[in-house]
Amino acid sequence: MRRYLRFLCTIYFYFYCGIAFGQVQIDSSSIDYYNGVTHEYEIIDTYVITNKSKEEYLTWIALDSHTNKSDVFQIRKFFFKPKNDFSFLNMMNELSEIKCQIGYTFIKNILPGESFAYIVTRKLRQPNIYINRIVVIERTKVEDFIKTRINENLFFNYPLIVLSNTISAP
Repeated sequence: MRRYLRFLCTIYFYFYCGIAFGQVQIDSSSIDYYNGVTHEYEIIDTYVITNKSKEEYLTWIALDSHTNKSDVFQIRKFFFKPKNDFSFLNMMNELSEIKCQIGYTFIKNILPGESFAYIVTRKLRQPNIYINRIVVIERTKVEDFIKTRINENLFFNYPLIVLSNTISAP
């Protein structure tokens, strides 16, 4: 009886967890090299997000690290928190196209079966400032929360984006 119960629990968790957690796959890799032009060692970090589900997923870069923050927190911060004079949600409702600004208006829709890559370039001894800022949330969850459909014109149209890790003074 115990074996049968253990077998059922194993099958349940395998399928349940596989469906719940296997929706989006994030692969990362890094390469370092010497740049003879700049005479510095540099690193390229690549994060490839693959949507293995039947649902669409959205990704964006948060202004702050999002470690241990809920999806609702991330949605509120990105769509509702004012940045300068307007929130992203206000701009979405007012404009049909918005200039891409990382941390403010950059948003990518990843369709089922598609992938999107973040490529980060940085100097050898610089920490990667983007690693804990990449947000990935199911599109329906976002749109249900903000109570509006996001216009397709607002999405970044390319399969990858290259981000510089250079921090400059404001």
